[in-house]
Amino acid sequence: MVMRTRAEKNMRKHLVAQLKARKILGARVAQGDKSAEELDKLGFAPQIFLFKNLFSGQVLYSKVPAYHQDQIDEQFVAPNWQNRKPSRRNDLWKIMCIANFANFEYSNAAYEGLVQLRKVRDVEQKKEAQAMRKKNDDGNIWYSGQYRPTYSQEAVADLSHV
Repeated sequence: MVMRTRAEKNMRKHLVAQLKARKILGARVAQGDKSAEELDKLGFAPQIFLFKNLFSGQVLYSKVPAYHQDQIDEQFVAPNWQNRKPSRRNDLWKIMCIANFANFEYSNAAYEGLVQLRKVRDVEQKKEAQAMRKKNDDGNIWYSGQYRPTYSQEAVADLSHV
């Protein structure tokens, strides 16, 4: 039987707590809004990562190659039965595309623009956005199971716009 000192036990307890927090909340590097200086200091390029939810078709924008629960809460502000707030499970989110920019000023402006476009579509001009989406016979957003390809199509259109 291995004897552990009190310091080893405390360190193990601390590491287990950190791992649990990472599983629950996501990558710490994606937590909070990062400025251009912070991204450069961390060694990231001026890019935007689009993560696609394989279950629902929703798209999440990130400045780093990871995501956090705070980003999900910020970007999906008005969930309903057609546009549920997605789960943070790692196996559901895959990188859809990476957009490269000339500098951090452009990438930060594009990120803010993408998030703003989503908020406008989901909150401020909800009826206009609903009118333009493909519908099924019942008048709901077209879907197959829980998957709605409309969200991916809108994300690509928004990315080409910014």
